[in-house]
Amino acid sequence: AADPNSGTASLLEVARGLGVLLKGGWRPRRSIYLMSWSGEEYGLLGSTGWAELNSDEIQRAVAYLNVDTAVSGDYLSVSLTPSLSTLWKSVLDDLQQSTTRILRNAPHGQIRDTNTDWILNKQFPHEKILGSGSDYTVFLDHFGIASLDFAFRKQAGTYGQYHSIYDSFSWVDAFGGKA
Repeated sequence: AADPNSGTASLLEVARGLGVLLKGGWRPRRSIYLMSWSGEEYGLLGSTGWAELNSDEIQRAVAYLNVDTAVSGDYLSVSLTPSLSTLWKSVLDDLQQSTTRILRNAPHGQIRDTNTDWILNKQFPHEKILGSGSDYTVFLDHFGIASLDFAFRKQAGTYGQYHSIYDSFSWVDAFGGKA
């Protein structure tokens, strides 16, 4: 349920939110593609196949946002290419200004890399920021598209139900959003 269904639920909520904005007259400055991939666990087949068949579209892309496991806890973790770091920090600025309770695990500005759990700051070794392992790989590694991958996870790391029959909606309801 957490991987990839929480990402799919988040994607549908983004689609709903964009629909509300469009009905209110908002128009994006660029095209926004909302996509859901199959075949990730079998070698990133869906995303790679689509990207390779649509390279003309990909050449115009400015960024790729990946959210396959959106929720398996309440600890925000982020991996990104260095060119998106300033943008991500501005998103956190906007969140801080619009809510009294920012992210439970982190004071404003503390962003953690999912690969290393290191705090991202100006001294962060950029070569360790975003590697491979999810559907952003073809966009980043093959086409050079700046990419960002984020999720709410358990602070201790991966959840024990990952890719098992116990990764269910009942588990997410009971434990997925708890500290």
